[in-house]
Amino acid sequence: MSNFPLIREEPQKRTKRTVTAAFYDVTTYSFESRSVSEYKDFGLSKDHKVNEVQVVLGLVMDENGIPIDYELFAGNTSEFETMVPLIKKIKNTYHLKQLIVVADRGLNCAENLFALKEIGCDFVIAQKFKNSAAEIKAQILDPDNWEEFICKDDGEVKCQYKTLNVTQELHERKESPTTHRRYPGPKVLGTMELNWIVSYSPARAAKDKADRDRAIEKAKKAVDDPNRLRSCGYKSLITIPKGTGSPRINWDKIKEQTKWDGYYVICTNLEISPHEATSIYRKLWQIEDCFRVSKTHLETRPCFVWTDPHIYGHFLSCFISLVIEKYMLFMLKRELGKEEITHDKMLESIKTASVVYDDINPQVPLYLRLYEAGLFDRMSTVFGLDALNRVETPSSLRRKLHLPIAKTLATQT
Repeated sequence: MSNFPLIREEPQKRTKRTVTAAFYDVTTYSFESRSVSEYKDFGLSKDHKVNEVQVVLGLVMDENGIPIDYELFAGNTSEFETMVPLIKKIKNTYHLKQLIVVADRGLNCAENLFALKEIGCDFVIAQKFKNSAAEIKAQILDPDNWEEFICKDDGEVKCQYKTLNVTQELHERKESPTTHRRYPGPKVLGTMELNWIVSYSPARAAKDKADRDRAIEKAKKAVDDPNRLRSCGYKSLITIPKGTGSPRINWDKIKEQTKWDGYYVICTNLEISPHEATSIYRKLWQIEDCFRVSKTHLETRPCFVWTDPHIYGHFLSCFISLVIEKYMLFMLKRELGKEEITHDKMLESIKTASVVYDDINPQVPLYLRLYEAGLFDRMSTVFGLDALNRVETPSSLRRKLHLPIAKTLATQT
């Protein structure tokens, strides 16, 4: 991205962006191929494409939902290894003294937390907690030590919070000589004091229960039909014997899961309130929206390029398009106030805004607007363009759309 500074500088200047938080996540893009290259390789696919090569893409977004930068990694790269290099690049590019990194729990590991601290970053990252030490789990489930409450108008508790002080250890990593997988050894290389922000929500508990009930129903059907055991969504609820015997529902595991309905934990090294930590973390959903827009509206996938230079160019052009799209949406929401503006409405307005040349009378060249006045006209005003009339002359059309060409538009249609 260093070759395209305007993509970074223009949104920063126009939105008055001060990068204090970097929201990070990873996704994968598969190719209908099994040919391995520098970028393309087999790996853990987010879309469950197990028989296709892929690339891994790490994306950094700012507080406004506008992407800052991205990086491509080989398809077999672990997502744990992608975050720190890109965050370090962002920090150096913007010459930032302080940066809060926000990420999902899939990127939370001791190596990443200590690496972020080493490069001078703070973090607010979701935390896995169901496999933590017994003492910590007891503190989470303790019903008497909640500190903050958010209540509805009728006094019913909507959400409650507590903060736990946890010591994070960094263990020396060893590699198995047979599987070549790395695992933590007994030697402790360092420790770090962290705050775990624990929240409990009755609404989230109801959702967790409903999700599990659906998974149990699918697991019951899978026990009767072994062909369904491949699904990842409910396979964890089934015990498959190594020797003889039939698959069965693991009711002990399901009972253990019910204890944690409604709980969520955020890990941070900052001394901030639970409400502040939660407010920061809740913005992370926007990066998932970046991936959705990129994969659907901007057609980053399917990937119909094969060589590494073409792959690089494909994702670069898609990233530039995503930055422009997100920047436009941010400006529209800011300028149009309470009016509900969505990606779908904005893109549909752009797609349907067409003008045609009226060739009935060649002596008097005119252009006809085919769309109704509405959102596109308001969008034009926000971005410094003039709304079009039903009928426009070539000169007025050029002036209103700020077209730099000097030739008559009629000669180019």
